[in-house]
Formats: sequence, structure tokens, C-alpha cells
Amino acid sequence: MTARTTAHDLELGQKSEAKLPPANPVPEPLPFLLDFYPLQDPAYTQIAPFFEALKEGRFTTSYCKHCDRLHWPPRIACTTCTTEELEWKEMSKHGTIYAFTQMILGAPMGFEQDVPFCIAVVEVEGTPFKILSRVDDVRYEDLKIGMPVELKVVHLPDGRVFYRYRPAP
Repeated sequence: MTARTTAHDLELGQKSEAKLPPANPVPEPLPFLLDFYPLQDPAYTQIAPFFEALKEGRFTTSYCKHCDRLHWPPRIACTTCTTEELEWKEMSKHGTIYAFTQMILGAPMGFEQDVPFCIAVVEVEGTPFKILSRVDDVRYEDLKIGMPVELKVVHLPDGRVFYRYRPAP
């Protein structure tokens, strides 16, 4: 009996026509589940306004007017009162480095060619948030705790966007 042949098939003297998948089905460029960047179309996510604003260079997040609570990451329901009546509020594009490190080995699939790169916890100005993000356009040796940084919008080849930070001028 093969992996795709059932006991019922054997009783009938038939073999299943189903084919096994290839031994290592890794599509290019990345398997869907390993794609670091989220799907951003409104058909796939209810936080599409976050990505639309990012495409325009604005950094936004969800806000609950009932609780007067800003959320990070952006949400579709308030974590305190569970209302889905949220608004979008613009956040500062500026922040300071709270902590940092460097990715030298073990980068996620698709980022191996970027090694080494810097990662920091950024305190976003005017918010209670500390956001983990890549920091571009700087060497690890030049990073300092308290260093001012600004938002950098990264445009991906497929039209999606994501955020990183870079040193502020």
C-alpha cells in the first residue's frame, strides 16, 4: 500500500490517482507563510488604512475615543473596551533609540543578503510606544542609546510598504 492508496482502494483493486507533492516544495521568492511583510489590500486586512497612510509617508495607528487609548500595533478592536469603532490617528515620525542590537547570523528567510543589519527598540515621540524596528543607513558602531531617529518608509518591489527607522538629520 502506498502513501496515497487507501484500504478501500485495495479492496476494489484500484490505486488512487492522487499525486504526492514534490519532496521540497519551496516556491520562489518566499513561501507565503514565511513572508515577513503582511498582505496590505483591504480584501486581506482590516488595517489597510495603516498601509495606505504609510504609502503617503504618514505614520498612523488606531485610536479608541471611548477609552482615549492609542494602540500599537494598529488594531481592529479596542483592547480595553472591545469596541470596533476606532479612528486613525497620526503619530510622530520621530523617536529615540531605547536599545539596539545587530543581526549578524540567523536572519529570517529573505533577509540573509542584508546581514549585518541594525535593529532597535525606538521610543516614538509623543506616544507611550516602544517599537522594535530595523534601523537603516547607519553602522552598528555609530548607534547610541538616546540617538534621534526618523521614520523611513520602505517601498517593496510588489507595491507593498513597511516602516523602518534611520538616523535623524
